[in-house]
Amino acid sequence: MVGFPKELRTKQDYLNAVDYAKSTGTDKAVMIARLESLKSNTTIMVLKNSSKGKPAEEQTQEDYEAAPDPNCEMLRLEFTEAEINSLIGGLK
Repeated sequence: MVGFPKELRTKQDYLNAVDYAKSTGTDKAVMIARLESLKSNTTIMVLKNSSKGKPAEEQTQEDYEAAPDPNCEMLRLEFTEAEINSLIGGLK
């Protein structure tokens, strides 16, 4: 790998990018931000059961609740929160 990657698609891509940032000392802040984003985007908003009969035009933000996203990138890449925290700690 030459330079910091623009796209990270696999777990190994993330690990390689972290190693690159550690070894060169550049783009550490960018990598920390990407890891934080990966860790924080694990929920989606779903319609509450009590609001299912309500017409779409009358629904408001209060009709939705946060729920775990089974398709989030963190789970897709098979990262755990502890692994991400460890990678972030290694970059600081």
